[in-house]
Amino acid sequence: MARAATVAALLLLPGVGAQPAAGELVNPCLNATFEALPFCDATLAIDLRAADAVSRMTIPEKIDALDTKTGPIASLGLPAYNWWSEASSGVMGSRPATTKFAYPVTTAMSFNRTLWRATGAAIGRERARS
Repeated sequence: MARAATVAALLLLPGVGAQPAAGELVNPCLNATFEALPFCDATLAIDLRAADAVSRMTIPEKIDALDTKTGPIASLGLPAYNWWSEASSGVMGSRPATTKFAYPVTTAMSFNRTLWRATGAAIGRERARS
């Protein structure tokens, strides 16, 4: 359930019917359909926001979100996403010695944008060296 809540908190289509580029992460709370919902209310505690997002998902959506290839989550307006491309186990095609980063779901649950950027920058530098 935590993975689904993280997905819900981080990814939503930028507009009704809009399609993000492959692998593009978008802000869930910029979509007029969802911006007034509790999971977009930054004044609420994170656990309340996550619980709200998960409560909106159907059982099949929750089950599907447990795989590395998460299909669209219509109840939250989320596009499909392939978590395998997250580089936590090294960048695919990279040299054998790669840094092992925390899984995206655990990094995302920190709700620490500085940590996200630092991790992404380290992955980018590692990829550039390969």
